[in-house]
Amino acid sequence: TPEVDAIEESLRQKYAVSLEAHSKEVKLWEDRQFAEQARFGPSSEFFADKTRFMNKYFLDSNGNPDRSKTVKPILIKCDAGTVQSAITKIPGLVAHGWRDCGFYIGSKTLLGWETEMDRAVEHEFLKVASSTPPDLTGILVPGPQDYDIATTEGNLDFNRFLQKYFPADMDGVASAKKSSTPIRLLPHFDNGHLLAEAATRIANLHVHQVKGRYNKISTIIGRDATEIRAEIVRIEKDKEEYDLRMKEEEQRYEKERAARELEQEKEDWERASKPHREYIASCKPKPGPLTLHDLTGSWIVRGEKELASREQGVLSLEISPVKSTHGVIASFEFGCVAGTMLLGLSRRSVDLLREEQPKRDGESDDLDDESDDTEKSTRANISGGPSAGQKRELGAVADPWGVQAAMAKRQKIKAEYHDDTGPLTAAPTLGAFDEVCSDTNWYYPEKCKKDENLGYFDFDSSKVSAKGAFVLKGWWGAEGQPLSLFKVADRPKSRFSDGSDATPHEWYMYDGRGRGTWW
Repeated sequence: TPEVDAIEESLRQKYAVSLEAHSKEVKLWEDRQFAEQARFGPSSEFFADKTRFMNKYFLDSNGNPDRSKTVKPILIKCDAGTVQSAITKIPGLVAHGWRDCGFYIGSKTLLGWETEMDRAVEHEFLKVASSTPPDLTGILVPGPQDYDIATTEGNLDFNRFLQKYFPADMDGVASAKKSSTPIRLLPHFDNGHLLAEAATRIANLHVHQVKGRYNKISTIIGRDATEIRAEIVRIEKDKEEYDLRMKEEEQRYEKERAARELEQEKEDWERASKPHREYIASCKPKPGPLTLHDLTGSWIVRGEKELASREQGVLSLEISPVKSTHGVIASFEFGCVAGTMLLGLSRRSVDLLREEQPKRDGESDDLDDESDDTEKSTRANISGGPSAGQKRELGAVADPWGVQAAMAKRQKIKAEYHDDTGPLTAAPTLGAFDEVCSDTNWYYPEKCKKDENLGYFDFDSSKVSAKGAFVLKGWWGAEGQPLSLFKVADRPKSRFSDGSDATPHEWYMYDGRGRGTWW
């Protein structure tokens, strides 16, 4: 209807007016922002707004080149490529860039009209040549080798650099006016291709490269081959001495760090082992051979290698009260791995205890029912006897998770057993164990086969401390993890030091045979 059309037209006009007013406000704001950059110099103006920068210095109000606005080229602290992209559509405007090897290495670019550029480059060259290097004694960064006038001159204008240090006549004959002292150009020299061409054109101009500190390559140029060789030897000697100092410094630092870590480890263990010392002071020695009841209780653990992969707590082994004639069940938390452990006084006892463990509903015994040849072969290996039957790499198991993680027996165990079924008569203080585990986040359960996760603890005469081996090939290789146990209480704790539940989980929860069934 006409009324609706009139309303729409009125709204369109109001919107157009508002939009135009907003655009003007934005433009004024941008003008103010650009004007504020003037106090920081042309470089800040250029990076703030390239279009306004060009309009201010090189273009008239109609966007045409205006050479009267800025006669002398402007120095901008950026690489030439950045400037070149902004002047491609302005005829007569050129950029000359170079890398300045001053106290802070960075790119600089002269931006101006082509008729004035050569004069500006010469002015900058003379300014660099007359500059004085700062005193950088004792400063490691950027360091004395990163400041060089000759390298900056060669980057700024190679032809002027060549005429200054190695002048030659029209036929390429070296001038006798200049000294034959070699010039060293640092790794930041960018005109190597021009230098190579000049060496073929100027007689007796030798160019060589040599590795200096930090394995950075410097370029040596000169007319006297003997002096060049002497300079190369000096640089190589300086590099050798510097590398030796750095190596000695690194060794000293590592030695101090190792000493600090050892001292800290002693302090940490002194604090962590306090409950064990208090337990020894309060308990009475139990005479007689090692029994299952001696194992029951709470133990703290110390490993020869670092076990913890998260915030440190005391590594713990909580051994439950005796409920079987064959052995006891324990729950362990060793930092990066945690799980369930079966302990017995003989290898045979551990086997029988494992067979007593509950099975998952509907689970077959395929995991435990290995062939007789495999079982005999494994037990023969443990007892030090000849291997027979199925051949397989020690500790190698299939891993359905795509993660190589397997446990294997420690080779020390060979001498500890006289037979594969009877008690450990050779050392009555020995205890055997089998274990299954995952990492402490329960991401990777260990899938294991019968007789592959063997370990031992050798208790001292007091039966309150022991040494042994915990083998987990996927984490520490076939060597395993040597452990020391220290008893702190006769009853196991209900929770570990990190607050997690210390009650032993069912054996099948860690076997890793069913994805998702172990959490």
